[in-house]
Amino acid sequence: KENKMNGYKYLVCGLSEEKQNKAKYNFCETLQDAFKICADNVIEHFGFYRNLEIEILAEGKISFLDSTNNGMNFSYTEWGETYHNSILELDPTPMEKTHLLVWHHCYLGVDFDIYMKGSKAACREEMYEEAKRAYEECKGTYWNESETQIYFRDSRECQCWDIVEIP
Repeated sequence: KENKMNGYKYLVCGLSEEKQNKAKYNFCETLQDAFKICADNVIEHFGFYRNLEIEILAEGKISFLDSTNNGMNFSYTEWGETYHNSILELDPTPMEKTHLLVWHHCYLGVDFDIYMKGSKAACREEMYEEAKRAYEECKGTYWNESETQIYFRDSRECQCWDIVEIP
């Protein structure tokens, strides 16, 4: 079996408040690369025509929100819309797991968490069980399901589980 993680130490999770079930995931080896991906996500999302990486990073236009056990959280607001990035630390030890199950929610901010590591099938089974439990607990009002994502809304927030392949 192939060992995964390939030295990756960070997962960058990017999400617009406007597209709550369209998270973007990037694996990287260094924290410096992770910060660059955060800036690139913002530049790409807002469609800036020039490279604003230096301005965004050097001038502090990406706001550092907090650091939690789950990672470092950043946001950037332009034209009344906020784009969120989270940098989650990974265990770079080679393993036989091929996928991550990543959970996030959107309500008064965005939080990401790596829920589990496993095969695609194991992540799919866990995703369905957890989403179903949370949906019933929160009295969800909207449910959307695909092979690699479950997304639901309730009266206050949305919750989403994504199955992400480890490159």
